[in-house]
Amino acid sequence: MEKITIFVDGCSINNPGQSGIGVVGYNGKKRIFTVAKTIGLATNNVAEYEALIEAFNIAFKKKYKDIEVFSDSMLVVQQTNSEWKTKDKNMKRLCNIAKDRAGMLKKWSLKYIPREENTEADELSKEGAGGSYKEEEH
Repeated sequence: MEKITIFVDGCSINNPGQSGIGVVGYNGKKRIFTVAKTIGLATNNVAEYEALIEAFNIAFKKKYKDIEVFSDSMLVVQQTNSEWKTKDKNMKRLCNIAKDRAGMLKKWSLKYIPREENTEADELSKEGAGGSYKEEEH
């Protein structure tokens, strides 16, 4: 299997507030899965981390060998890539979980993209924040 591309996003209504995550996976140009899930009350940064953790969990479960993850959260990308320090206790905990999950994968990368290039994951995260739950394979 070639490189799997995964887009992630988190959403918090009223920050903090009702939150959701969106995750979309592609094999080349073919969409292979989508996730929209509510995560309850949280901040937008917590939601962003939860989306990343969900992506790593999916990749591990499906035995993907090479994944490239894209997020529009500069904070999550820079902290997970150890380019920024993580000072907040809860953010540090989530960052460590993300790094732990990533460490279970053979090959992975995490890159920042502008919000306008992450619309599909953004829409799914908003569905999740609104109470939707769906996991679909395509």
